[in-house]
Amino acid sequence: MRTLVAMITVNGEPITITKFPDGTSQVWKLTRDQMRTVARVEWRFESEAEVMHLAQLSVLLWELSISSALDIRFLPYARQDKPVANDRTFALRAFAPILNSMRWGSVTLRDPHSLWAALLINCATAVYYTEEAKVACNSCACDLLCFPDAGALEKYAPLFPAHATVSASKVRDQETGAITGTRVHGVVTGRRVLIVDDICDGGATFIGLAAALRENGAAFVALFVSHGIFSKGTRVLFESGIERIFTPEGEVK
Repeated sequence: MRTLVAMITVNGEPITITKFPDGTSQVWKLTRDQMRTVARVEWRFESEAEVMHLAQLSVLLWELSISSALDIRFLPYARQDKPVANDRTFALRAFAPILNSMRWGSVTLRDPHSLWAALLINCATAVYYTEEAKVACNSCACDLLCFPDAGALEKYAPLFPAHATVSASKVRDQETGAITGTRVHGVVTGRRVLIVDDICDGGATFIGLAAALRENGAAFVALFVSHGIFSKGTRVLFESGIERIFTPEGEVK
């Protein structure tokens, strides 16, 4: 048997996960602090195996008559929100019933990519990093927010009513569907722009957008994302003309 590193905490303490010789694992041996009247569970997703650990934890808390509140820092499958079909990414619609079966007292979703998430997940509330984005904006003396696509515009524009904003969209080849560029909808000449979005994975969207903003006369470009995966590192983003990068935890160097 060996103990696994946990990405799930209860009342601030990592849960104990034991992996057995047959390849299975179990959550158990909660501490006294973890067995308080209310269990505040925080989950920072890294792998699908954690879904099983979360299910085991919920069963254990339920059996111990401990109320639970789940805080999901990064919602897996949030981008896979299409209706179920053989040629679409629909995994959120499979994951939501699994999460609902765990019977959490409440679920907090930190800036979920999809507006569907709070509708599909029981007792869910979406929370956005509005104040953190404002801090980043002020730190860079930015006077314009830019949302990369229609979905981001719909989600974020109502959260920043006092800020000037523009949006963008990808330009596609009508015959092949291939992305050929980025179109900025609005005047950015001479402006200091903060791009605001939820997830940065490889960064291609932001690299293209930064180039388009520069080509349209932006004087400065920074980026704020709620979930910085940065699977290709941040260097490619800085080299694209993005001068500063922020997440809710602070500036990324």
